[in-house]
Amino acid sequence: MLSFIFAAAQLAVFFIFIARVQKYVEFFLGLNSILSFIFIIYLVNKSGKNEYKIAWLVPSLIFPLFGIGLYLWFHADVRRKHIQRSLKKLRTVIEPHLIAAQPPETAVVSEFDTTGITHYLARNAGFVPYAASAVQYYPSGEASLSDIMQAINSAEHFIFIEFFIINPGVMWDALLTALIKKRASGVEIRVIYDSFGSIALSPRRYERYLESLGIKTLAFVPVVPFIVPHQFSRDHRKIIVVDNKIGFTGGINISDEYINKKPRFGYWKDTMVQLSGPAVNSLTGLFLSNWNLFEKSIEDVSPYFLPVAPVPDADGIVIPFGDDPYDDLENGENVYCSMIDNARHSVHITTPYIVVDNQMLHSIIYAVQRGIDVTLIIPSQADHYITFCVGRVVIKTLINNGVHIYSFAPGFIHAKMVIADGQYAVVGSINFDYRSFNNQFESAVLMYNKKIITDIERDFAAIKAQSEEITQAAYKKIPAVQRMIGWCFRLFAPLI
Repeated sequence: MLSFIFAAAQLAVFFIFIARVQKYVEFFLGLNSILSFIFIIYLVNKSGKNEYKIAWLVPSLIFPLFGIGLYLWFHADVRRKHIQRSLKKLRTVIEPHLIAAQPPETAVVSEFDTTGITHYLARNAGFVPYAASAVQYYPSGEASLSDIMQAINSAEHFIFIEFFIINPGVMWDALLTALIKKRASGVEIRVIYDSFGSIALSPRRYERYLESLGIKTLAFVPVVPFIVPHQFSRDHRKIIVVDNKIGFTGGINISDEYINKKPRFGYWKDTMVQLSGPAVNSLTGLFLSNWNLFEKSIEDVSPYFLPVAPVPDADGIVIPFGDDPYDDLENGENVYCSMIDNARHSVHITTPYIVVDNQMLHSIIYAVQRGIDVTLIIPSQADHYITFCVGRVVIKTLINNGVHIYSFAPGFIHAKMVIADGQYAVVGSINFDYRSFNNQFESAVLMYNKKIITDIERDFAAIKAQSEEITQAAYKKIPAVQRMIGWCFRLFAPLI
């Protein structure tokens, strides 16, 4: 939208030049050409993904003054370096607590590390593997609600809640009633909700309302009526932590469609996992990192990393991890690509959006070329129309290269999961799109050699059984207008 506004402004300036000061038109066009040439040289030599470069090149070539101006505005984010410094400080404060809770390395950790994911996440991002933690899988939002309520009701010390969307309704009303009771009994409660995702709350006013109930509240990056670059980096995480003993993360938000109490696009399919044991430390760390991100000084976080006993006879390992727009690591995409690249038999994926860059496309297509069964399930309906249309263009490339694509027929699939060889699995908030991979705060759990992965794989099979395959013949039946919109906007997908 901003690109179109700036483009219209430059067109207006151009026509003013023609109408009123024709003698300067040649100077104006020459300046445009020089600026475009300089910008091309700069952009080609700048590090970063080519998709982003191309997305910026087109408006900057056609409308140099405003296209380049818009680029400089977005990339001269004065707060970016400050936020990066804050995140580095927070990591130095939080990471020692994660390492201290990590049991001694086991054979299964060493075995998993041959893929390099453990080394990558621990060394570069500060997320360590845990070999003595349990995982419970929920195949729907409604399946998780009773256990979430039970965990909240069991709290003795603190409750942390962090979600992209919190909307009033059956789900939030039940949670809030329980939170108010726990607060009355002396339990500390903190809530983070994204100001854009929860815009229906009137975030600032609702923040004050929750504070009046004794609930510490943070409306993440308040929406303001003017363009600020860091406004586009949203908190997309979904986290609940109780006493550092029980933690939840996954795809659901706190809104009634996620527990199918409010019909929207038919049945809403989503997933969640519960962690218990030392691995919960990582979810506690993720929450405290965002809570302190914009504070002048970091609080003493040690009281919240309460000792947690290892879970007896816990199989496999888990690595809860996060991603943010400021570390330039792209943890979500790197983990997904590593799973796909190391797969030997199968890769099963569910995602509401499939708008990916060439790195991910190459990993998926190369897996098929290696003889791997790659199956991907996406929604049959759109909740974000342009993103949906761009995804329809992307799936054509995948189908043509042997990827099995299915659309979820009963309604909307919002679950974000990757399962490789029935041995590795990720459940979390990370979509297969540019925003999740590059521009948002995300959370997920990577599992290896856990028996629960059998349940996740079984659920994937059930989803597939309810879905319809999009073959090459079926693709041709997709409305032409959807494909045209997808073709036009795919170029600008990194900026959507």
